[in-house]
Amino acid sequence: MGQLLHYGFDALLVAMVLAGIRRTTGYTLKAASKRNIAAQDQQQPTWIDRYLQLGERALDATVAFMANFPNWFEKR
Repeated sequence: MGQLLHYGFDALLVAMVLAGIRRTTGYTLKAASKRNIAAQDQQQPTWIDRYLQLGERALDATVAFMANFPNWFEKR
């Protein structure tokens, strides 16, 4: 059970890094960008889409947490 949590946390960190890279540079995974172009027919999102969305939500939650503690973090 401990190994599973460890791998899950590592996967979440990788998703957050990919979300941060996408936000700052515009780069994303090629499979996800092809999927978004073809998503005009409103198909179900693939596992990679859900994985990247999880990274986006985790990154947003982390930024919101940091904004709530101005004594610990500052924005430059």
